[in-house]
Amino acid sequence: MPEIRPASRLSDAERQAETFEMPVLTNPKRLPWAMAASLGLHGLIAGALLVNWSFGHHDEAPPPAAMVVELSVMPASPPVPTSEIPPGPQQVEAAPKPKPLDRMKFDPPPQVDSSLKPDFALPVKQEIKPQDSQVVAKEARQTTAPQSVPAPPKDKSEAPVEGSNAAPPSDAAQAWEGQLLARLERNKRYPAQAQSAGQQGVVYLRLVMDRKGRMISSSIKTGSGFSVLDSETLALAKRASPYPVPPASVVGDQIVRVVPIQYFVKKRR
Repeated sequence: MPEIRPASRLSDAERQAETFEMPVLTNPKRLPWAMAASLGLHGLIAGALLVNWSFGHHDEAPPPAAMVVELSVMPASPPVPTSEIPPGPQQVEAAPKPKPLDRMKFDPPPQVDSSLKPDFALPVKQEIKPQDSQVVAKEARQTTAPQSVPAPPKDKSEAPVEGSNAAPPSDAAQAWEGQLLARLERNKRYPAQAQSAGQQGVVYLRLVMDRKGRMISSSIKTGSGFSVLDSETLALAKRASPYPVPPASVVGDQIVRVVPIQYFVKKRR
């Protein structure tokens, strides 16, 4: 235990050195605890040194031997040899077999009477005798050569031109045809006898005129089925003449036109 001296006997240097220990020494209750802590600390240090010294002098124990594990490999099955077989032909589904026809449904062919003779006889095949090739070729050239036929001379007086076979009408021709129909319509008379009997229909009148519009002839191309209406149409053709003069676009010395003449009873409201 260190010696405890009064503070008055200490020198200045000792006083400065012991300044930190003064509070511990002056408190008598903390003295046992301080001594115990000091002893314990020294004991720990000594034990640590002893343990370190003992481990340093003993030989290190060899590490444990490694465990050896043997693995057994399962024998693999030998590969199956693949047989190289060429691909066979592609299978096609067979078509269903046709059902047999019922022979009872067909009537037997009629028997031909051998006593009957046809109205005509089949031509008998004639045997052709071989001839000289030069003669046959000469006859063939004579039969196949086209014969020149002289063209008939043209007559100056041409036939009358029908309206349906003529060239497409121009504007002047269409206007003239409209005037022709209007003139016939103004001179048309519906017979009272036909009206009272309810006779009606369409009469197609064929007119032939010259270049000055004068009628040459008239006829009924298609009748209405009633003689009264057909006779009135022929009288109308004479009554309406002369007709409008045809224009230059309407060709021909004699002009033919087929015009419809209608006869219908007007309904009273």
